[in-house]
Amino acid sequence: MAMLTQRARILSLATLLLASASCSSDKHPVPAAEPGAPDLSGVWQIAQPLSALQTETHEAPPLLPAAQTLYQQRLTASRAGDNSWDDTAKCKPPGEPRSLFEMGWPFQIGQSPERVVFMFQWNRYVRVIEMGLKLPDFDGPFFYGRSSGTWEGDTLVAHVIGVREEVALDTSGLPHSDDMKMIERFRLINGGQQLEARIHFEDPATFTRAWDTVLVFNRLPETAMLEDHCLDRLHLPNSYRPTLGDRGGAEPGSAGKH
Repeated sequence: MAMLTQRARILSLATLLLASASCSSDKHPVPAAEPGAPDLSGVWQIAQPLSALQTETHEAPPLLPAAQTLYQQRLTASRAGDNSWDDTAKCKPPGEPRSLFEMGWPFQIGQSPERVVFMFQWNRYVRVIEMGLKLPDFDGPFFYGRSSGTWEGDTLVAHVIGVREEVALDTSGLPHSDDMKMIERFRLINGGQQLEARIHFEDPATFTRAWDTVLVFNRLPETAMLEDHCLDRLHLPNSYRPTLGDRGGAEPGSAGKH
C-alpha cells in the first residue's frame, strides 16, 4: 500500500507539471512533439555507478590549470573527509548532470509535447526541459540551469545554460563556470530497455576544449522509486555521505570511470 501511495504521488507530480504548460500555451506557444518521437517516460538508473566523469574516449576532462588546481583541492579535501566544498552535504541539489547519477539513485521521466520532466528520488528534486523554449544569452545561475528541448528524429536534444558554478559536475568535484553550456542528447537503445545520454560540454573558462561524455541508464520497474529525503540522514554519525569507493564509482585517474 505504501509503495502504491508513493507511486501515486510521483505520478500526480508529473501530471501537474506536464499539464501546467497547457495553461500558458497561448502566451508561449511551443511546437508539438515530432511525429513518431519516442516515449522516454519511465524509471531509470545509471547502469555503471560512477563518481568522476570522463570523456567519451575514457580520458580525464581537459581542465585549464586554475580549474585543475581547484579540482585537486576538492579531491584532497574529500579524501580527508572534508566535504565542505560540496553543497549536497547541506542537502542542496546536486544539479545537472550530476543528479542523473548521484549515488546511483533512480529518477523518473514524464513527457508531454510541451515539456519533459525529470523527477529524482534524491530529495524529490525536479528538473524540467521546456520544449521549444527560446533561451537568452545567459539565464540564472540555477542549480539545474535552464533547458530548451527539441526532437531530432529519435533523440531528445536539450540545450542547457545557467548552471551555477558552485554546483560540481560530478561527485568528485569537477568544476565549471557560470558560462558553461551543455547539449544533452537522450535516446532509447537496446529495444527501449536502456537510455543513452550523450552530453557535450563547452566552457572556455574551465576547459581547454569542448568535450563529450556518454552515460547509459537501465529501465527499472515503475515501483522502483522510493521516498528519500536528505535531511533524514543528517543525524547519522560521520555524515550521511559515503566515500567515493562506497558509491561504487572509481577514483579520478583509475579505471572504470566515465
